[in-house]
Amino acid sequence: MSLRQMACRFGTSLALVLGLASVPLPAGAQTFVVVPPSREFSAGDSNNSIPTGANDGTFQVLYPATQLGSIPIGSRITSMQMRMRNVNSTPSPATTQQIASYEVKIGSSTRTPTTMSTVFADNIVNPIVARSGPLFIPANSYPAEPNPFSTPEDWGPTIRFSMPYVYIGGPLVLELRSTGSNDHSLIADASASTDLGGCVAITTS
Repeated sequence: MSLRQMACRFGTSLALVLGLASVPLPAGAQTFVVVPPSREFSAGDSNNSIPTGANDGTFQVLYPATQLGSIPIGSRITSMQMRMRNVNSTPSPATTQQIASYEVKIGSSTRTPTTMSTVFADNIVNPIVARSGPLFIPANSYPAEPNPFSTPEDWGPTIRFSMPYVYIGGPLVLELRSTGSNDHSLIADASASTDLGGCVAITTS
């Protein structure tokens, strides 16, 4: 079990960047929220290869409510974005990649980052399948610059959800199941502090 939190951006219409479609926003409008918020302008201190990398496996991350204050209750989480660990000096992947099966589940939780179980189902309450099926990653779609490690990379492509998740408050759990790409350079930015979140990861290769 690894206690790590992936830095990513989500979209609601949830670095992750989450894409949000909040209730007070005009029709069709959206905003973006970075979780954990402390990583918006600073790179993480760890990494994870499951979200987009060559390893197939399942990755589950729990964001505590203390990291989600910028997401209004009732917001619809409609997409997410990730960024790569700041180790490459050129964009990735070098060629377009296809992940044959890429499933994203989102739900709530009664757990905390330090009490997560290695049984995935015990950590997530009332999950929905936000997206499933293949995922295409265009060539050079994850930016990379020769920055110092404290400087994060820019965000990669938006992964849109076919089924938005309505945020009800409290902790948020994101579960990714991937059959893996063919690119070992796709290593997601992450944070190791359990104050920011916790995760359970299983790889099968």
